[in-house]
Amino acid sequence: MHPENAGLLALGTPRFVPSTPAAVFHVLDGWLDEVGEDRTAFYRRSTIAVVGRSNNVGRPAVALAFARQATVLSCDEWASRTGRLAELSRSADVLVVAAGVPG
Repeated sequence: MHPENAGLLALGTPRFVPSTPAAVFHVLDGWLDEVGEDRTAFYRRSTIAVVGRSNNVGRPAVALAFARQATVLSCDEWASRTGRLAELSRSADVLVVAAGVPG
């Protein structure tokens, strides 16, 4: 992800969005439409936990959740090491897991 595109995404005016986080919210938006839920109302009352802070998936997912005016929890390895990851995951309405080992 180019620094200019990352900056535009962080400012809420993205030019290009990485495909994986874009797909996550595309699927979630589609599900909300399918069940007849108002997207704006859902996001405004929801907590979205994003596990992982990679530049390609985690951080863009956080930015997309913020853009939808959700409450966002950004969790990384320290949440796991301190034993709080389970607690934070359970408290979320939506859990986006963007953690793993590349390759």
